[in-house]
Order: sequence, then structure tokens, then C-alpha cells
Amino acid sequence: LFARFALTAREHDVASLLARGARNGEVAQTLRISEHTARHHTEHVLAKLGVGSRAGVASLAALLTTGASS
Repeated sequence: LFARFALTAREHDVASLLARGARNGEVAQTLRISEHTARHHTEHVLAKLGVGSRAGVASLAALLTTGASS
């Protein structure tokens, strides 16, 4: 889904969780990483996707999933 944005496998995992509304603490717990690392990944995901919020990640994911970006 996010291959076109050159996300790493871990960033893809984080993006998927962010798209579901997960906060950094939830991302950290789910992926068994520190909250600091989750925050770092979140910042990279937002930058690579060109969005400024988790809601932006969710909107982009929904747009790509429905094929509306074609």
C-alpha cells in the first residue's frame, strides 16, 4: 500500500497503526519498541507521506485503498 512512498517495512507497520488511530504509546507497545523510537518512526512516516497528522495518514490510506488516487 505504501510502497510508492519508499517506506521501510517498519515504517509501513507504523503507518498502518497510525491509520487506525494509534498513538505513539500504542505503536510502541504493539511493535515492542520504545515510545521514543515510535515517535521517531511516526515523524518519518508523516514526512514521507507528506501529511501533518495521523488523520492525514488515515485519509491517504483510505484514498489509496479505494483506488481514488488513480
